[in-house]
Amino acid sequence: MEQTINFMNLKGTRSHDNFYLKENRSKPKEYYKFIIKKINKNLNKKSVLDIGCATGDFLKYVNSVYPNSKLYGLEANK
Repeated sequence: MEQTINFMNLKGTRSHDNFYLKENRSKPKEYYKFIIKKINKNLNKKSVLDIGCATGDFLKYVNSVYPNSKLYGLEANK
């Protein structure tokens, strides 16, 4: 059984939140491509956990390459 936890409703803003949200996120960062290339495995139908996922952009990129993967992101609030 999967459990979804929504951290978006928690109060408080960290100093780096605004930095991440102001970045140009229209195209994936080169190191996202590098990481996927280094993993060198098909991640379709696999679970991927990104610890410290910030805005989730890496997981969005993984989803664009492996749309059938199960993606999970964890970001500390404080």
